[in-house]
Amino acid sequence: MTTLEEILDSVERKHGRLGRVWVFDRGLVSEENLSLLRSRGASYLVATPKRLLTQFQKDLIAEAPSKASPIMIVLR
Repeated sequence: MTTLEEILDSVERKHGRLGRVWVFDRGLVSEENLSLLRSRGASYLVATPKRLLTQFQKDLIAEAPSKASPIMIVLR
């Protein structure tokens, strides 16, 4: 099985560390994977299982209400 770190390393080896945005489906959403992306300074977009959206929405608003507003409009 290939890990997310191996995938990131492989792509960056081939194409360099560009200002890319990584896009992942729900299968890669885990705190471990998100921590890895954050530690590398990566920009990313991940699909969120519908059952987790309510809690995610509350967390975003609690952390930074002004930054969360545009995202909340998209989620509705």
